[in-house]
Amino acid sequence: GRSLFSLGRSRESLSAFHRCTQLDPGNARHWLTFGIALNREEDRVGAYQALRRASELAEDDAVAGEAKALIDALLPALLHDADAAADSGALEAAWQGFDTAAAIRPDDAAVEALRTRLLRLTREAIRALWETRSPSVVPLCHALLGVAPDDRQVRTVLARTLTGMRAYGDALPEWEK
Repeated sequence: GRSLFSLGRSRESLSAFHRCTQLDPGNARHWLTFGIALNREEDRVGAYQALRRASELAEDDAVAGEAKALIDALLPALLHDADAAADSGALEAAWQGFDTAAAIRPDDAAVEALRTRLLRLTREAIRALWETRSPSVVPLCHALLGVAPDDRQVRTVLARTLTGMRAYGDALPEWEK
């Protein structure tokens, strides 16, 4: 894996690094190198998960410190990737990027601004799907309610859609909330 990675073939090195984490899951250095390779391939969420695991396992202050520094350095790229996903209409990917960014620095102003933007865009998408009476509004409503559980308007759209689909068992709890 290291040879491929040092030759700039990080995509190919991923399977070798992943295999190392499977063979020796308690090795923080394996998780660290796997996270670095994932980040190079722009899998920021996967990189965060691997680097967080490296940090948790690290008995060596150098490995723990490097993992922490790399996690902190992920934040701007995560925010950028989430914004780009939102711009392209990939709200699920944008929310996944937001969740990871919020895990790194929940009180960051840029993270909160992204949350506000994603809530607005998700509500707009729900409104558009509701107007077409599309059942695909259901997973989007569930996703938004996972982030903003007190959103009465979205809960009403969800309950009405489920009722229209004759999914009464699913609709009743939404009406009762």
